[in-house]
Formats: sequence, C-alpha cells, structure tokens
Amino acid sequence: MSTDDAGLRVSDYLAHMLEAARLAGEYVHGFSKADFLQDRRTQQAVVLNLITIGEAAGRIANECKEFATAHPFRGRRCGACATVWRTATSTSI
Repeated sequence: MSTDDAGLRVSDYLAHMLEAARLAGEYVHGFSKADFLQDRRTQQAVVLNLITIGEAAGRIANECKEFATAHPFRGRRCGACATVWRTATSTSI
C-alpha cells in the first residue's frame, strides 16, 4: 500500500468513526440514564456504533502503522476499556 493509499484509508476510517459517534449521540439525545437503560433498541444501536468505532480504530492501528505511530493512543488500552465497558453494561442489556 502506498502512502497515499494509507492516507485515504485513514481518512475513511476516521470518517466512519465520526459518523458512528454522531449517530450514537443522536440516538441518546434527550434520554436520561433511566430511559436509556429501559430502551433495549437504543442500547443496541449505541453498542453497534461503539463497535464500529473500535473496529475502525483497530484497522488504523493494523493497516496504517505510520499514522498510528504518529498518533499514539493516550487513554487506557482499547482491550482493557472494552472489557470494562462490556462488564458494566452486560447486566442492563
């Protein structure tokens, strides 16, 4: 893959991540925590978009090494974060 191809792929993945984040925010806009926990469809829609974000981030890390190296992850490791998130929501889904 050329550097130009990698740049296009990164921009595509970032666009997918931004769209998924926008959609998830749109789905929960105006919801209280209690409303969200009562609405299984909304929970599943948000989860799907979080998965989309994670998959795109993983593809950037795996396929676009130069970009990933230049933009290191500064939070908790993705695997640890996903594990905590799944554990926290599994009782309410």
